Amino acid sequence: MVILFVLMFTSVTQMFATATGGYTFSNCTAGANYFEFQLNLTNTSTAGEVLYLNTASPIRINHAAGIIPAGTNTFTWAYVPGSADASISPLYATLGTTYNVSYTASSRLMQVTHASAVLGTSTAAVNCAIQPGATLNCGKFRLTITNTNFVAGANVGMTWVTTSGFTAYVNTATVTSNFNTTTTRTLGTPCSMTIPASCTAPSLSAIVGNQSCSNVNDGSINLTASNGSPAPTFAWSGPNSFSATTEDLSGLAPGSYTVIASSGSCTATGTYSVGAGATANTFTNSVTACQSYTWSKNGQTYTQSGSYTSTSGCTTDILNLTINQAPALPSLACYETATFNNQTSQGDLQEHSHHNQA
Repeated sequence: MVILFVLMFTSVTQMFATATGGYTFSNCTAGANYFEFQLNLTNTSTAGEVLYLNTASPIRINHAAGIIPAGTNTFTWAYVPGSADASISPLYATLGTTYNVSYTASSRLMQVTHASAVLGTSTAAVNCAIQPGATLNCGKFRLTITNTNFVAGANVGMTWVTTSGFTAYVNTATVTSNFNTTTTRTLGTPCSMTIPASCTAPSLSAIVGNQSCSNVNDGSINLTASNGSPAPTFAWSGPNSFSATTEDLSGLAPGSYTVIASSGSCTATGTYSVGAGATANTFTNSVTACQSYTWSKNGQTYTQSGSYTSTSGCTTDILNLTINQAPALPSLACYETATFNNQTSQGDLQEHSHHNQA
């Protein structure tokens, strides 16, 4: 399998100044069943030229055939979500979301292409100004073999494919030029990576418990990681900067949660959604009673003043109860009062409810 990943950077000559720039690698890692790297783009112009990337400038790199085991294999080649600088990521993404990536197994070609026909100039809909001396992170990219592992101990051996050019606008130019010469663009030496010892990525499944009511975070994810070797570790991420390293999660708010399960250098990723619960409501009742009071919400009889709570599903009722004791002289009546919306009544009263929806 060969992976070609061409990143070519060109320059434009304008007003007797020559724009230059190039690509470099960083954050390179390899596991038993994957390798990944970050690409960075630097404007090395010395005369103040601002570069605007343009169409038909694919990133292409290939890798050594020696990392691929014999037989029929399957692969996933992907951009690592969120790894690129915000200003440059739309250049390679469809509608600013999904990167345009492709992998050709027969020729071991890894490729990233621009998403739009017009990506440059200061007035373009998709705009990425690269100032002189500035370096932009174009993102991390990962190749994973999904049916087995790469050959342990083999060198990844990435090399540039230099048959493509790079198109750019310079400063306020409205006409682009294409440059292939090494005097105006540089392709940094790919990082060296070696496939580590064998491991087995775990298989993931989960039972998700949704939030019960909107006023309590009680969602859960019961994760099962099977057949991982060595035993996997876990790294969770989720809404509101959530993170955890346990296998199972509880006390969760609604949202999407992603786990990376790592068995040595072999990894598996799963994403699970905790659904939102029903809307919670709270109703308050204020009652004054003579000697005792039986609350219809729970059938309980109370002889002492106090605040009492009854919960059914996502509805909570609160009873603010005042108990008046019977007078000592039997000729005097015992009165009950209840307050509802600031109106007070006397006599033999039934329960009144003051509804406050939470």
